[in-house]
Amino acid sequence: KELQMYYEDIKKIEEKINTKIDSTIKSIKEKIKKELFMADGIIQGLFSEAKLIKYDEEIIKRARIRFDLDIPPGKKGSYGDAVIWEMLLKEFPEKEELYFVGFDNDFRSSIDDNDFSAFLLKEWKERKKADIKSYKHLGEFTKNKIPEIEQSDKIIEEEERVDRNFLVTTTAFN
Repeated sequence: KELQMYYEDIKKIEEKINTKIDSTIKSIKEKIKKELFMADGIIQGLFSEAKLIKYDEEIIKRARIRFDLDIPPGKKGSYGDAVIWEMLLKEFPEKEELYFVGFDNDFRSSIDDNDFSAFLLKEWKERKKADIKSYKHLGEFTKNKIPEIEQSDKIIEEEERVDRNFLVTTTAFN
C-alpha cells in the first residue's frame, strides 16, 4: 500500500514535469513564430546587410558529387549542407576571413563540437587562403565581433535556455 502511494506521488510529479515541458515548448515555439527573441532583431539586421548568394547548376553538380562521395558537410539523405558549402567556396572572396555562426554538427569537429570541422577548415584554407572563425551561437559572435551590441550576454543566456529546453525535450521523447 505504501509503495502504491509512492507510485502515485511519482506519477503526479511526472505529470507536473511533463506539463512544464509542454508549456515551455509551446512558449518557445510562439517566440520563434513571432520572432520575439533578441537574436531575431540582430539576425534581421545582419541579413539586411548580407549579400545573397545564388546557386547554379555547377554548384548543384559539385554538391551532388560531394554528397555521393560522402565528403563533408552533409547528412544522410540530404545534400543541402553540401550546396551551402559549395556556394561559399565559389562566391566568398579569397583572403577574407569567414565568420561561421551555427551549431549544425555537419560543420563541426567530430572530436570537439566547439570547433569547426578540421576537414572543411583545411579545404577552406587551401582554396580561400583565409581562416574561418566559428561560433556556435549568435551571442558569442556578437560579443566577440560586434561589442557595441550590449545585449550579447542576454542573447547567450536565451540561446543556452533554448538549447537546454531542446535537450530536455529531445531526451524526453527518446
